Amino acid sequence: MNQGSSQITLYHRSPQLNDLLRAVKGPASASPGYRIRFNQTEEMFLLFPQEFLVPPFPIHHDYRRSTPTGDYEKKIAGVLEQLLVLSPEIFEGLKYFFNPREALKMNFYQLFAAEGRTFLFLLKLDLFFHPGQGKVLKNATNDLTQEYRTRRLHAECDLIPVRQSLPDANPPHFLPEQSISNTWIGQRGEGYQTQGIWIDQELTKFFSRLLLPTGVRAYPYYPFNCRYKAFCHAPYNLSPAGRRKHLGLFCRIYPFLTPRISLIENAVKQERFSEDLETFQSLKKEVKPPWFEFWKDFKIRAFLNDEDKKEYEIEF
Repeated sequence: MNQGSSQITLYHRSPQLNDLLRAVKGPASASPGYRIRFNQTEEMFLLFPQEFLVPPFPIHHDYRRSTPTGDYEKKIAGVLEQLLVLSPEIFEGLKYFFNPREALKMNFYQLFAAEGRTFLFLLKLDLFFHPGQGKVLKNATNDLTQEYRTRRLHAECDLIPVRQSLPDANPPHFLPEQSISNTWIGQRGEGYQTQGIWIDQELTKFFSRLLLPTGVRAYPYYPFNCRYKAFCHAPYNLSPAGRRKHLGLFCRIYPFLTPRISLIENAVKQERFSEDLETFQSLKKEVKPPWFEFWKDFKIRAFLNDEDKKEYEIEF
């Protein structure tokens, strides 16, 4: 992604990896083979039913090179082949691309056309080893990451409205429909202690609490968020049918919320988000009750893991 313009660029679409993905057919069972969890710092990860091996990857990559070097693709293919056995439903219908700015992430996407708009489903799986993520087999060096076995990978997934898609450009890229203005509102501190003040997280909290039924506890999952200066939706059901179900909800909500975003922005620029905000209370009355039906079976469970650290799991 080009951070300046929020452009999403598909730098290198590996024929080898996309041939693997084209052959994927998920199970007919409605029960998913994966779990979506969050750690105590609100980071989302996918929990797979069995361990898989993540080999060491080069730490350094020249972001100006749009294609991977050495045996990078072979190693990615080895990880992907294991995941396709464990949870094929996640990957059915997706395509892979390499992002030189995020060389340690596996990037997958799918395009949808619905209600006169184009939506990009974007899934990122982080191969960097996180503490407590698994068992290290070989320690990292100055040049290579750890080799480890794990059942979990940190992840990001979003449905992103794209106002312009240029799949035939070189490289192909997409421009998110930027319904949100500049989220930087100032800074605090001086010198080396200067910190920017952004309202992305406040907008995310506002969107999610507004569009969830009153009383539904979803923390730390925020289903509607501010990313790429766009109003996006983070699905929790990653199967092909699940993605389309989430897309159907998002298509109904999108035209309702986007005309009201400037009002929401002004509210959180004045005060941090709270359900007591007058703007929130006013807009909550306008949300259509049928949209809440989507969440009738949604639950999130908090528990202590084997290291006595708090985790959360979405139950569906």
